[in-house]
Amino acid sequence: MIYPMRFDRSSMAIQLATDGAGVVLESTTLALNELERGALVPLSTAFEAIRFPAYWLVSPARHTSRRIVRIFSDWMREEGAAHDARASALITGLGCRIREQRGRQLPGEEYLPE
Repeated sequence: MIYPMRFDRSSMAIQLATDGAGVVLESTTLALNELERGALVPLSTAFEAIRFPAYWLVSPARHTSRRIVRIFSDWMREEGAAHDARASALITGLGCRIREQRGRQLPGEEYLPE
C-alpha cells in the first residue's frame, strides 16, 4: 500500500522532490533556486505555468505619501519585476508556456503596475 505524503510547508515538499521522493506541485517562485540548479525540472511541458503577480504592500493610508514608503514601494516593484522576469525566462527556457492570470481586485486595493 502506498501512503501519500502531505506537508504544510512548501520547503519540505520541495526538498523531498529534490531528494527524489516524488513530484511536487509548487510555485516557481518558491522552487526557483532548485529549478535554476537543475535539481528540479518541470514534470511536463504540456502543462502551462500560471503567472500570477501577487505583490502587495499594506500600510495605513496616511503613510502612503511618506517618502520612505514610496522608496520602499518603488524598490519592491523593481525587485518583483526582476524576479518575475527571471522566473519567466527560466520557465520558458525549459520549454513551458506561461499563462497570465489575475485575481479579483478587492475594493480599495490597488495592484502594483508592472
